[in-house]
Amino acid sequence: ALPAMPSPPSPTVTPIPTDTTSPSVTVCSIKIQWTGTKFSRGSSDFIQWSRQLEDSMCLNNLDNYMFEPIIPCPDPDLEPQAHSNWLRNNKISLTFLRSAVADTEH
Repeated sequence: ALPAMPSPPSPTVTPIPTDTTSPSVTVCSIKIQWTGTKFSRGSSDFIQWSRQLEDSMCLNNLDNYMFEPIIPCPDPDLEPQAHSNWLRNNKISLTFLRSAVADTEH
């Protein structure tokens, strides 16, 4: 049997220096709670509900985690802090969406 060929060394990736002090994605928080009618499959006005949802997410700076243009997830090797912030914001946006949907629909 032939000896295994060694793997080529992987390139070292250096994070963007400003990522620690000024990441391209900052952490968001829910400042304005959902106060609209909760959506359920039996709801008659999906269009109105979805507009309220988008407006409420916009007021919380979370709209572009669910509506176009979607904020792309930063590269974890180049922007580890921005990547971590993006993951957190994405979870917060999903939590906000759940708060706008009837418990029977979860």
